[in-house]
Amino acid sequence: MSTLFRICGLALIISGAGCGAPADAVDSAAEFAAQGNSWMELRNFNDALKCYNQAIQRAPDRAEYYVFRAHAELNNGDNKAALKDCDAAVQLDPENAVTHLCRGDVRRARGDLDGAIEDFSEVIRIDPKSTTAYFHRAHAWNEKRNFDAAISDYSEFLRREPVNSEAYSNRGLVRYEKDDFDAAMKDFSAAIQYDAKNATAYSGRGMVWHMQGDYLAAIEEYNAAIRINPNDAAFYVSRGLSWQARDELDFALKNYSEAIQLDPKLASAYQSRATVWHTKSDYIAAVKDYTAAIRLNPKDAKTFDGRGRSWYAQGDLDAALKDFSEAIRLDPKDLGSYFNRGNLAFESGDYISAVKDYTEAMRLDPKSVEACGSMAWICATCPDDSYRDGRKSITLATQACELSNWTLPFPIATLAAAHAECGEWEQAVKRQEQAIEKMTDDEAKQDERDRLELYRQHKPYRQKPKQQN
Repeated sequence: MSTLFRICGLALIISGAGCGAPADAVDSAAEFAAQGNSWMELRNFNDALKCYNQAIQRAPDRAEYYVFRAHAELNNGDNKAALKDCDAAVQLDPENAVTHLCRGDVRRARGDLDGAIEDFSEVIRIDPKSTTAYFHRAHAWNEKRNFDAAISDYSEFLRREPVNSEAYSNRGLVRYEKDDFDAAMKDFSAAIQYDAKNATAYSGRGMVWHMQGDYLAAIEEYNAAIRINPNDAAFYVSRGLSWQARDELDFALKNYSEAIQLDPKLASAYQSRATVWHTKSDYIAAVKDYTAAIRLNPKDAKTFDGRGRSWYAQGDLDAALKDFSEAIRLDPKDLGSYFNRGNLAFESGDYISAVKDYTEAMRLDPKSVEACGSMAWICATCPDDSYRDGRKSITLATQACELSNWTLPFPIATLAAAHAECGEWEQAVKRQEQAIEKMTDDEAKQDERDRLELYRQHKPYRQKPKQQN
């Protein structure tokens, strides 16, 4: 049974809130309430509700019975009814901390984070010694992405309960969100120290190792989490991501598939598996998995963007355009979707739209290598003379090269095309050779060698529109 129910049951019964009903009615109501509590222990929420209904019918002024019923309703997925009962409990006993604690949890479940924080703060006012309220309020602050406030509340909770493993792992997750990886690792390690079976803490350490580029260490941590809790699909997804980062695509696929088998409704597992299929050039399988992820979570912009890239790779430009546009609608600050839609527009011959999307991408992130490089490319290679501007292209391409520390082939190849547009053939050849040296893909190298021959013949490159399949 949850902490909320244990706390509510204990505190409210002790408080004796609202004892105005006749003695025989209260005794009968208490019997129904006790029976309801027994059903709750068995997680039989429907029968628990029937008992609490009888208890409230016999003693309608007992706040604890409304709290009990609210908890059953919350577990049954009826957040609206749960809130109504919590409001009734608060009205009957407004100075009882547990009525506010219960309503705070219901409000949080309904997405009313401000209301939840207000109730948890009331708990602290009424009962300054309450530790639970800090723990619950920290959850709400975290969901509001007020990470500093969440850390403050978790820290106060830990000051009072310094060996609570769950609080350490929760604070570690918040610190991870703040990119404070060293502090997060310390918290996850403390969580494991106080509870060696805290799977979330091992997973948290895996997340930190992954972000720090030590993928094998991350995999070992995820292995430990899975040994403790082999039925948590999210751990398999995380381990898959680390295998994928090591280019061990088959191991990644196996992990994502295991996650889906454990939880067929886990959208991130389908989305992650789709990225592997795309990398393996199985675009049909990628689209299938992206589509499954979208059915489960139709508001995730990155999934639409990913499916758009797979449609684009298949040559279905109309479907790709639709998905990139939907990704932008869902997240107007998604730089990648503007970049991808701009590429599609440029290769389709829609140069006005391409320039518009590249410009917006540069506005969102003036230091984006992709955005600067793409705008430079259109200024250097567009078949339409009105869009070409060699000097502007050199400026943007040089910026892209400097932003990438001259390590990426595409910005350097773009700079070569810009010099070619300006008739600076020696520089064009030099930069093109430099770009080819940094390439590893043989097919891409051949394309660049073809352009190199053009520059040696003192001919600029012009991008041809891509045909719809």
